Amino acid sequence: MKNILASIVLIFLSYNSFGQTIAPDFTATDCNGDPQNLYTELNNGKTVIVIWVMPCIGCIQGTLEADSTRESLSVTYPNDVLVWIVDDGPPSNCATLTNWVSSIGLQPQRTFGNYNNEINQDNYGGFGMPHMMVVGANKQIYYNEFNTSGVGLYDAVQNAINLTTGIPELKSGAEFTISPNPINDLFSITAVEAIETVQITTMNGQVIKVMNGAGTHSQIVQLNDVPPGNYLVRIRDSKGRNAIQKITKVNTQ
Repeated sequence: MKNILASIVLIFLSYNSFGQTIAPDFTATDCNGDPQNLYTELNNGKTVIVIWVMPCIGCIQGTLEADSTRESLSVTYPNDVLVWIVDDGPPSNCATLTNWVSSIGLQPQRTFGNYNNEINQDNYGGFGMPHMMVVGANKQIYYNEFNTSGVGLYDAVQNAINLTTGIPELKSGAEFTISPNPINDLFSITAVEAIETVQITTMNGQVIKVMNGAGTHSQIVQLNDVPPGNYLVRIRDSKGRNAIQKITKVNTQ
């Protein structure tokens, strides 16, 4: 009995410690009949917002907040924030769910009928409509709220992106190196695959430079017009994969 109680306490503390819980993986068939795997998307550098709904009137505000968050971040992080809307479980109906989603004006990346409860809320802390969860590319949960209108969701998604990109490189995505780092005004990027785009942002996500890679494996970047500090370099390669590294610009004076 003591062991069971200890396990319950550990689970509770884990789910209430911001960004410290590793999300269990799942594979489920979406309402288009296609299998989807959570870790596959995370390994591709995506941040995934999962929303369990009945669907119901009380679920509308939180779901709209998720879509608004995705749209707001799409300029800086195109196609990197996904919204998956999931029926809360059997009995469920894809037609009812997709009609509800359409009726509130949304076009999420995926909807799931969850006929066999493949995306089981019990694996993510419990039940409450809507139940909203944010999972970063490092597989950690940054937001896990029940009966919520989505308060704090945007910040959680931004934190998931920023903290995930704090690692030196997303090895599952595009592979590239930067030299030198720290930098003065100039640095070079060398990638395994051809570079499609290069984007430089502040640590808060403000875009300061976008360059076309022109299908080459190397790129010279000039940053003489930005102040010293930390920045993020994001590339997309010819295979459609993303990766991010942090650079530090030092004061040359």
